[in-house]
Amino acid sequence: MRFFVFVTAAMAWAVPAFAQFQFEKAAAGDPAIVAFRVINSKFEDEDCPSVKGANRLSDGSILAVCSNGERFRVGADIAMKCSAVEKLGIAGC
Repeated sequence: MRFFVFVTAAMAWAVPAFAQFQFEKAAAGDPAIVAFRVINSKFEDEDCPSVKGANRLSDGSILAVCSNGERFRVGADIAMKCSAVEKLGIAGC
């Protein structure tokens, strides 16, 4: 029984580490403008009418919050809708 508890605890710690996505640095410039350009090129206008706030993260990607409350993680040429990936159990948004 102890072995089962140990394996379960180890898996609970290890599995989320594999379910992460690595981003390339987003383009230089104002994070809100860069994020909106990438989001707007990949998604419909209603997904992100405008970017309310954006912060550049330590890995160079951008975490943006849209005027409708939706959050996006933005990299070099990719935008990831946080609400969608959280449903899949992927961390890092």
